[in-house]
Amino acid sequence: MSAQNTTIRSVAVIGAGPSGLVAVKSLLAQGLNPIAFEKSVAIGGLWRYDEAKPDGGGLAYRSLMANTSKWMGVFSDLPFDAGIPEFPSREQMLQYLNRYADHFKLRPHICLNTEVLQVIRTEHGRWEVRFRTEGAGEEFRTFDAVVVASGFYTVPYMPELPGQETFNGEILHSAAYKGPEGFEGKRVVVIGCGSSGADLAAELGPVAEQVDVSTRSGVWFVPKMVNGRAYDTYRTRFSSKMPDAVSKSYFQRMLLDCYFSLGFSEKTIEQLNLPEFDLDRGKFIPATDILHQVRAGSVRMRTEIAEVRDSEVRYTDGTISQADVLLFCTGYGLRFSFLDDEVIRVQDRYTISLYRQVFHQEYDNLAFLAMNFAGGAAFPMMEIQARWIARVFSGGMMLSTPAERSKWIEAYFAAHQEAGTDPMSLKLLDYLGEMSGLLGIRPVIWKHPRLLGKLIFGAHVPAQYRLDGPGRSDTAAEIIADQGYLTG
Repeated sequence: MSAQNTTIRSVAVIGAGPSGLVAVKSLLAQGLNPIAFEKSVAIGGLWRYDEAKPDGGGLAYRSLMANTSKWMGVFSDLPFDAGIPEFPSREQMLQYLNRYADHFKLRPHICLNTEVLQVIRTEHGRWEVRFRTEGAGEEFRTFDAVVVASGFYTVPYMPELPGQETFNGEILHSAAYKGPEGFEGKRVVVIGCGSSGADLAAELGPVAEQVDVSTRSGVWFVPKMVNGRAYDTYRTRFSSKMPDAVSKSYFQRMLLDCYFSLGFSEKTIEQLNLPEFDLDRGKFIPATDILHQVRAGSVRMRTEIAEVRDSEVRYTDGTISQADVLLFCTGYGLRFSFLDDEVIRVQDRYTISLYRQVFHQEYDNLAFLAMNFAGGAAFPMMEIQARWIARVFSGGMMLSTPAERSKWIEAYFAAHQEAGTDPMSLKLLDYLGEMSGLLGIRPVIWKHPRLLGKLIFGAHVPAQYRLDGPGRSDTAAEIIADQGYLTG
């Protein structure tokens, strides 16, 4: 790390969703002075939903639930309250985030109803933050460093379909969806099948006349509960050491057995249009309800759309469906309206060049949080990133030089290009292992004989990164021991 960063005291954090909250907490733990700017009326980010507003006041829909379990989708030093279901609801997630803010006394460091308009680098290498608070005029403050925690979901992305201009029905993005009201008896084509596509298709299946889900390359749906245990608790140290062929066979057999237990047969499983099973490049979506709807016939899996003609949707396999609604569940584009393109440039909708997915390649005092697809629970990813940022900003860790960061970024993108994989999508366990090693917080397993079973065969829970090294906590072992993910 360059010498100038040892003088960092004040840090602007943009956003007070989960990543903004853990950034503030981590910075405080290192003795820094963070201020988070949140343009909404309350903390919580995507988990907020305001029943008093027609649009819910944000991107969330009313029935939103976590698609990672309470064991994995949690911060390391504050477990969920006892009695919370394996997969918390939107309300329960928001309650957890509010409890986190209160437990670690974060609220005095958060400015609500405050939108960041511009972040400008000063001639002295600091950052001038221009902002506007509701009911007040524009103001500015200068900070030693900035953490961008504004979220990976900013601009709804809607690709243009061939012939879409001829469509005579309704076209909308999942960002505008709040509930199944108004879709009764309609023929709906859902375009894209990530988590929101699967959720919305499943919710619309019982009320719509028909729901068709179009995917480019097919999807493997992963039931949220597998043999009485949350699906993401099967990603363990033991399973990560399996040879690729063994791991592929094991998890494919597990998924197929789940499908058969849900009522599919060797014949009816064709309804799912399953792609080749590929743990590295395949698309795996945690979702249970859509499997029931496909099995019942109210949701049909389709290939990529080739063309739209009036109310007719034609697919690349030659099949056709009629549609009253085109519902785009095609994700979002990334945009930083407050940063000049010369500071950070977004390519290909959401691709940005960051050192180890966190630090700006040139500026030591500019970092970004949770700007990746985690390939699993985002909370442990964003927390380990926040801890690294705080250590670097406080002078507790060295950061490589701009030239070394640029070289790392170049090699990283070249490797993904050669492999044909998305550079913004992480293998979560590999990334956590890499980052915990960098921070010196990787658990020393032999030091914790009482926890050996859970550390080797149990879920890769975030509390393990509080067992050893800087930031260790006396409560981490108790948190791990008390968790019941092994028995479901």
